Amino acid sequence: MPADTVYVTSVRHRASQFKSIYKYYSLSNRFGVNIRQFAKSPLKYFLKSKSDSKKVKSKWRKFHVI
Repeated sequence: MPADTVYVTSVRHRASQFKSIYKYYSLSNRFGVNIRQFAKSPLKYFLKSKSDSKKVKSKWRKFHVI
């Protein structure tokens, strides 16, 4: 990279990112609960689900859910 390279990033609030991921991956349909119920006990739902993609699980790990 050139010496004058500039790096730009965007940081989102964790709560809005959490809501966004939940909605984007249609997790309410997958788990049959709303986001509040899911947030109270996420492992309860993830451990039941064998088919969740690694991509979805890795997103949740960023929130220290798993």
